[in-house]
This record gives sequence, structure tokens and C-alpha cells, in this order.
Amino acid sequence: MMDQIPNVISVLRLFLIVPIAYGILYGRWAFVLVMLVIAGLTDLLDGYVARRFDWTSRFGEIVDPIADKVTFGGACILLTLVGIWPVWLLCIVLAREGVIVGGAAAYKLLFKSIDIEPTLLSKANTIILVSVIVLTVVAQIDFEYQEIAASGLEWWGGYGLVALFSIASGIDYVRLWGRRAFVEHKKQNSTDSSVLP
Repeated sequence: MMDQIPNVISVLRLFLIVPIAYGILYGRWAFVLVMLVIAGLTDLLDGYVARRFDWTSRFGEIVDPIADKVTFGGACILLTLVGIWPVWLLCIVLAREGVIVGGAAAYKLLFKSIDIEPTLLSKANTIILVSVIVLTVVAQIDFEYQEIAASGLEWWGGYGLVALFSIASGIDYVRLWGRRAFVEHKKQNSTDSSVLP
């Protein structure tokens, strides 16, 4: 029973998109910031608990990244809908996700098995994306340094970094899965050849 704690945390994080959506749509920015912090902390917590006590599972490996994508990807979409994030940036972020999901699906269809591990570049991309989402929310809160937070965005700042790392990590996944597919294809061909009379 205890070994399900990381999975429960991940599932609960999935539902954080509901209060986050409410906060963004109704301009409750301090509330959104608190929800995003909770999402980030629970992400760290379930990962730590799973590794510390070896409570890993196939379900957890699937639901954890889905929870991240729903929470932070959903925040990107909502910020664009209310006119805060630029449409071009959302298109780049979604295109990266489409490339990764489509590539993984094609690989599984061709080779039946798949083992997805985030690359170093992908981890950096996630950190930058989450940081810029948080900075975007902070820039909507009326406080002394609001203008400084807002100046960290734009295409040459936070938005540019998100675009750059999204494109770079998307290309990195294409390179990685392309190489794996080539190796797997060669392996299958050599196996087929060895069983021929």
C-alpha cells in the first residue's frame, strides 16, 4: 500500500490543472503561483520518494510525465488563451510535444517496445519552461518588482529561451530515436538473416 504513495501524488498533481485553469482565467495570479509551486514540489516529492524507497512502477513511469505535461502544458495553453503568452511560442512548445509523442508512437509501432528516458537537454528544457511559466505569472502580480519580472520575458529573454530549448530538445529526440531505430532495424535484419536456410 505504501509503495503507491508516489502514484497517488502524481495522480493528484494531474488535477491541479483545474485550480490553475480557474486562477488563470479569472486573473487570480497569486493563487496560480501557489498552485504552480505545489505542482513543482509534489513533482520533486514523488520522484524522491519513488527513488528513496524503490517504490517505482510502470504506472508511475507513465502517469508522472503525463501529470507534468497536463499541468505545465495546460498552463501554456491557458496563458495563450488569455493573451499573455505569444501564439508563436505555444506553437513551438506543442510542436515539440507532437514530435516526441509521434516519434515514440512510431517507434513502438515498428519495434513493439520502448523505453523513454528524458535526455539532459530535455530536462534543461523542462526547467526553463517551468521557470518562464512561473516568471510569467509573477509578472502579472502587482508588486514592487513587477516590471522587472515582465522585462525578463519577450522573445530575447525567457520566451526566446523556451523557444530555443524546445527546438533543440525536439531535434535531440529525433536524433536519439532515429539512431535507436537504425540500430534496432539492423539488429532485426541480422536476426532474420541468421534464421534463413
